[in-house]
Amino acid sequence: MSDIAAPAIPMLPAEARIVVGGGGIAGCSTAYHLARLGEENALLLEQGRLTCGTTWHAAGLVGQMRPNRNMTRMSKYGIELYATLEAETGLATSWKTCGSVKRRAYARAHAGPAPAAGAGLHDAGCYALDALRLESGRRAWGAELGPDETPIDAGTMFAVDLDKAGGFIGREALHRAAAAVPHKRLVTVVLEAADAWAWGGEPLAIAGEAAGELTSAGFSLRAGRSVGLGYLRGAAAARRHEGSAVGIVLWGETVAATAWDRWPADL
Repeated sequence: MSDIAAPAIPMLPAEARIVVGGGGIAGCSTAYHLARLGEENALLLEQGRLTCGTTWHAAGLVGQMRPNRNMTRMSKYGIELYATLEAETGLATSWKTCGSVKRRAYARAHAGPAPAAGAGLHDAGCYALDALRLESGRRAWGAELGPDETPIDAGTMFAVDLDKAGGFIGREALHRAAAAVPHKRLVTVVLEAADAWAWGGEPLAIAGEAAGELTSAGFSLRAGRSVGLGYLRGAAAARRHEGSAVGIVLWGETVAATAWDRWPADL
């Protein structure tokens, strides 16, 4: 028998005002910010080691470009926080600040000015890549795609082989969903006013009634105005849209827009 004593297991308190379940990045961040707010009676529970689950598998790359304004603001806040944690806690974090270069695909796709001499790079703006995504109707995880959306909802059944040999988990559920009346439908939304700016998350209305929401949005050079992706729900999800009139609530006011199953038509 080994003479090495097992590490002592700390006794858990009998009660706590706030209990955070899971010691991954979300749980640790929640406990940290509770402490920053002055909370002294919070308990973080983790069945293994801190960050030993999904967080451990993350590459640790933190980009700032995200599908919508709120996610971008969250990423920027995270970067500012990580840069100060080592000084605040006295523990090494191995945080390294670096930059990245993206090819100037947006201006090239829209016949922009010729590249300059040297590296051939031009400032395109941090939203250029996302604008290309929105114009081509590309869905993004965390915006148009997530655990609650099916390929039918998101219009990605072209990538699903229902007759795949051996089947797959969820095939029968997709068969049932395909036979039912759709409850949500992804569309491209084009604002009519060039000076109206959408960011994603705004409510959509048809004939004055709530009909869905934008999931992401940005300015499109092709349209000369804001373009977004969003889900229509209820009766609006059960019909096709080729320029259907919709309203977007921006800062308390409803502005006019059109909804399209496929936009632009020549794609």
